[in-house]
Amino acid sequence: MSTFDCLNFSEYLALEVQGSHMTEVYTSLTAFCVAIATFTVAANLIVITALIHSKRRGSNPPDSRNNNNSCLTKLLMTSLAFSDLMLGATIMPLESAELLNRGKLKFGSVLCALRVNMNNVLCAVSVLHIFSMALDRLVAVCRSLLYRQLSKTTGYVMISLSWGVPLVFMFIPAMIVWDFNTDSQQCYIYNFHCGAPFKELVQVVFSTIVYYVSFSATYVMYVIVLWKIQKFHKRKERFAKNLNEKSNERIYTDKNLNPGGGNL
Repeated sequence: MSTFDCLNFSEYLALEVQGSHMTEVYTSLTAFCVAIATFTVAANLIVITALIHSKRRGSNPPDSRNNNNSCLTKLLMTSLAFSDLMLGATIMPLESAELLNRGKLKFGSVLCALRVNMNNVLCAVSVLHIFSMALDRLVAVCRSLLYRQLSKTTGYVMISLSWGVPLVFMFIPAMIVWDFNTDSQQCYIYNFHCGAPFKELVQVVFSTIVYYVSFSATYVMYVIVLWKIQKFHKRKERFAKNLNEKSNERIYTDKNLNPGGGNL
């Protein structure tokens, strides 16, 4: 955001907040955002509790390999729920406070930097978890023997990559190179508008790799999984049909060979 755009944004907000009815609008929107944040935290807490409880409940099944595969999926789901929980507990309240202050975040530039960067990181973590879960389903359907050999370590590796890649390549570099002399930071200093002072090339590269490539690969993997499942069901139906036809042929042949039904 340039200084000119920042000033226009500030003037726009000044015009928008004139009148008491705008205060009611901002208050209503803030209450709605707080309700969404509360629901996000509560729902993900329930999901995490349920997954942990089911994991303890099935800790000693007869087939340890199936247990490892089930734990792998549950580990990914628990980690995804935790990332969404953090998003609802940290980023959404700050967004609500910014909305309540009519688009201005008055908690300091450091918290502004944390809000922007953590928002990007947590969104990227969620996307990579969805990608990992799609990969998990693809291997389970297309390479079932290989999938049975996977262990909990595989799940921990996938979770570590899903968290580590955004932290190493997005959060840490962004916090190090955070420039308080850019137009976005000058905009924050003078108008309390929190923006991300990143170069457009950096934003394009991160968005392309983390979001577009990951979502495209996830879509392709789920299409392959659905195609494999559909193919399996067609083969199963064809096998059942052939088995039924052979059974009918055998009954018909037996009747022809023994028309009296076996009675002397």
